[in-house]
Amino acid sequence: MALERRALSDQQQAGLFPHWLNAAVLRLSANTDLSLDQRRARMAWLLANPKQAAALSDAAVGSLVPWLPAEDWAPILETRRCPFQNEGRSLLSGLVSNAPAHLGRRLTVALAKACQGEVR
Repeated sequence: MALERRALSDQQQAGLFPHWLNAAVLRLSANTDLSLDQRRARMAWLLANPKQAAALSDAAVGSLVPWLPAEDWAPILETRRCPFQNEGRSLLSGLVSNAPAHLGRRLTVALAKACQGEVR
């Protein structure tokens, strides 16, 4: 599935409801009939607008741990690493122990970085 820029633009104009995004991510995570490349392409389309990653539920983010490669986590880490409150960081901290080694390292490094205005 290729990223269709026009379809994406039209969808961004119309808006994507958070519960639709979460349902799509959960369904994609459960769909083992697709190859990893197909799942990654669909996930890239869902998160083409990085701001949408902020709407992902904890369950949706957790469902990505077993299959989404570490290099594809940037939009999720950006919104979860430095949220207004600390819930996003707590979720990421909790995922480290169950994550594959490469993703666990990426999560640990992301959590070690200071957020804007934060002194470490």
